[in-house]
Amino acid sequence: MPKKCFALFAALILMFTLAGCEPKPESFPGQATIPYDVGDKFIVNITDDSKKYISCAVTLDVSSEDDVKVLTEKNHWVRDTVIAVIRTKTDAQLEAADAMEVVGQEIGERITQEFQLSGVFRVSFKEYYVYSK
Repeated sequence: MPKKCFALFAALILMFTLAGCEPKPESFPGQATIPYDVGDKFIVNITDDSKKYISCAVTLDVSSEDDVKVLTEKNHWVRDTVIAVIRTKTDAQLEAADAMEVVGQEIGERITQEFQLSGVFRVSFKEYYVYSK
C-alpha cells in the first residue's frame, strides 16, 4: 500500500510540474503570443464515472489583443466551451499520459472556431488532476 501511495504522489507532483509550464516565446517562432486566463478553475464531473471529477485551470495563448478582447467579452461562453470539451472525455482519456496535450488541442481548436479568433496557439493547464469523491 505505501508503494501505491508513493507512486500516486509522484505522479501528482509530475502532473503539477508539467501543468505549470508556460510556453517560451521561442515556442512559436516569429509569432508573439498573449496569455489569456480563462478564470477560476473548473471542477467537472466525468461523464462515464459519477464518482470522479477533473479539476483544471486553463490559460490560452492567443495572437492578438483583438482575440483577448473577444475572449474577455464572451468569457462565460468560453468557459462553457471548455466544460463542453471536457464532458466529451472519458475517465481513461482524461488520465492518459498525453491527456493535457490532447484535451488542450481540442479546446484550442473549438475556441478558435467558435469565436472566430486568429488562433489559439497553446492551451496551458496551471492545474490538472482527476480525483474521486
